[in-house]
Amino acid sequence: MSKAEPRLDEHTLAAYLSNGLSKDERAAVTAALVRDPEARELLKMALYALRAVDRPPVPLASIRHAEGRLSRRPGISGEEARSVDSQD
Repeated sequence: MSKAEPRLDEHTLAAYLSNGLSKDERAAVTAALVRDPEARELLKMALYALRAVDRPPVPLASIRHAEGRLSRRPGISGEEARSVDSQD
């Protein structure tokens, strides 16, 4: 990462969010975020991703309940409902 223009990739933004950059690097990333709306959007998406990871897992009973409700809808079988979850 150069001092003039930091490379704002996922690794740099992760270090920025976790306070893993030096004072100078952090200042350079902050300045780049101020100038670049696309970089701010990338940081926003990274924050959303971190928040999603920090959430507690969904109880299995809730998943089974949702699958049951989906399987009762016309055009969606229980197997189709389960296959949506297994694609992740």
